[in-house]
Amino acid sequence: MSHLSGRSRYVAAGALFAVCVAPTFISYQPYAFRWDDSDYLWQSVAVSQALWAGSGSLVQRLHEVRAVMVGIRPPAMTIMGVPWGALDSWEAAGKCLISLDGLISLVAVACFYLLMRVGVKGAFLAAGCVAVCAALGPWPPPAFQHNDASAFLADSLFAWTCTAALLLIPHESRTKRQGTTRALGRGFIWGLLLSLGTMTKISFLYFASLILPLLLFIRLRREGTRRCGAALLGFAFGFMPAASYLLMFGRQSLQNGGASSFGAVARLYSKPFAQVIRETLEMSPGFYFYFFLLAAGAYLTVQRRKSILWSDVAAILIACGFGLIVVASPNLQIRYAFPSIVSLPLLLCAALSGEAEPTPPRPAGLTAALVLIALIAVVIPVRHRAQRSDSLGRADAVLSQARLCQDSMVLLATDSPTLNGPLVRLASLLTQGSPQIQVSQLVARTELNLPISGDFSLMDQADAVVFQDHVIYPQFSNARSAEYKRYLEGQSDYRRFKVWDDLDFYTRRCGR
Repeated sequence: MSHLSGRSRYVAAGALFAVCVAPTFISYQPYAFRWDDSDYLWQSVAVSQALWAGSGSLVQRLHEVRAVMVGIRPPAMTIMGVPWGALDSWEAAGKCLISLDGLISLVAVACFYLLMRVGVKGAFLAAGCVAVCAALGPWPPPAFQHNDASAFLADSLFAWTCTAALLLIPHESRTKRQGTTRALGRGFIWGLLLSLGTMTKISFLYFASLILPLLLFIRLRREGTRRCGAALLGFAFGFMPAASYLLMFGRQSLQNGGASSFGAVARLYSKPFAQVIRETLEMSPGFYFYFFLLAAGAYLTVQRRKSILWSDVAAILIACGFGLIVVASPNLQIRYAFPSIVSLPLLLCAALSGEAEPTPPRPAGLTAALVLIALIAVVIPVRHRAQRSDSLGRADAVLSQARLCQDSMVLLATDSPTLNGPLVRLASLLTQGSPQIQVSQLVARTELNLPISGDFSLMDQADAVVFQDHVIYPQFSNARSAEYKRYLEGQSDYRRFKVWDDLDFYTRRCGR
């Protein structure tokens, strides 16, 4: 794009970024909710209903909202339904997909703005955007990682938030001296961005603990103690939401993060590193091109090491360090490495551009605004991606039979992507006018290898027990299903109903 000038160059850069980045997290392909995504959607819908349709005063409703939001994960994904009022149907719940992709678009555009302000050269920007698209975009098929990147999960939002936070480092190292008020405002923006990351995934604390000291050190060296102090004060105000969350509820998230990454839960999902890489390359062949571009960028960085800023190298090392932590975890899944996958090509772009002339704030801001408008326009149709029958067909069948038999406590004896606790709770929440049915699972007891006698006791206490035939994944959570079924069939007071072609519903209430 070097032969272009003025507005044409800015428009070309914006168009290139939008065309390459949008397909990585925006998809119109049919989508079915499974485990974590259905839990996120359930929380989003429950929060919207508690806030907009709850009974009592505003304070009481806020207490209900807090009760739903606070769990083992940070709460950012639970507020996707808030802008849309009380979500009381599957069609209304689809708006949460718009909220998530819209928020990702905003953070991605912030990355684009920072790249322009850094002065990234056109050729490097093109290579970086193409690399990200090759890894997480829908081409070439089957592009399995694109499914995770465009799902109703926190991973893409987390990846782009980490990338924006890392790009603050090269941006700050190239910023000219500014007044105290500007330093205060800039620190506030740091705080907001790092707060969003912390409220999305607790593992963002790795980035926050390294990025903030670097930003303050750069500010201190360039502008002295007074303006560094102003930036720190602004950061304190911006980071207040995350700080409040960590102080009041952070222990649960930290414990869950530790168990999921290196604890007992992580070991259940353990796979050899070579197997994960082989499956990734087979199912997402675009990674071949991604690794080629990344290797080329790393080679050029080494070749031009004398002109590379130390702060750019520091940002790259932080991204690499997070990738190494993901690889070291027994629970190695490529989606957990999205922050490194997205940020490394763009950080290399910034490093290779050296101290090029940055785009002035006004054209950079206008171009970023145009890119955001374009992304928001293409986000709107995603609300129709997921059909209720594809996601909740089996859950609706279970709840329908439970209502018919007047069963108030249903126990799931198997666990699968098409029938699990979060899916049944979501179906119950989005079924208007129906009594709420308590749904529980035996999966946690199986995973923890607790005595099976306790499982039998829970089955005796339930009004109904549900089995899904031929469930082979995940194996560790269905290891006792055959024993459960033998125990239940030995009880004379249960009657079996076939509520789906692979679902058996055992109940004491019907058919007596």
